[in-house]
Amino acid sequence: MAMKSFIDKDQSNWNELLPEAVVALSTAKQSSTGLTPLKERQEELKQKVDKKRKKARRYELGELVLVARDVRKKGKAKKFLPLYIGPYQIVNQITPVTYLIEDVPARRKKKTRRRFPAHVSQLKPFQVPHDNEWDAGPQRTKARDPPSPPRKRMRSGRQEKLPVVYYDFEIDSSPRSGKNADFLPENHGQERP
Repeated sequence: MAMKSFIDKDQSNWNELLPEAVVALSTAKQSSTGLTPLKERQEELKQKVDKKRKKARRYELGELVLVARDVRKKGKAKKFLPLYIGPYQIVNQITPVTYLIEDVPARRKKKTRRRFPAHVSQLKPFQVPHDNEWDAGPQRTKARDPPSPPRKRMRSGRQEKLPVVYYDFEIDSSPRSGKNADFLPENHGQERP
């Protein structure tokens, strides 16, 4: 580009013309490649991104999946909610990356089905627990053992059973001063049988 045809005779406005010169150079076709530098850079970036992109997982009809939870209930902290909800069943493939899913019949609370489309990026395969704990119903049936009490290792190598101490806290709404005055222990440090 011949910038000298645009610059004043006293050459005082050349710095004002630099942005237009950069645009002209970026959008002009190169004789060697036949492409503009801007188009070349776009193609390089597309190839780089496509290299790192994961292939979309394909799901079979009837397969059980979990769906990423994106709706937050009012009054619930997002960090305590599960990341995925389900299981749901694949009913139909709408597009190569979108599936129609519905809730599993055994887990329905009403007679109506809940169907909705979901993108592959929102789905995760459902793993059925191996210990037959999951019964496709809303409740788990297997009882869990309470945790064993902690033990303290003695210098001699023996282990001594430590007493388990329970604390019951009650919220007190009466006005008090202090940083944590609302949480008062009821049975502070008392052992339970």
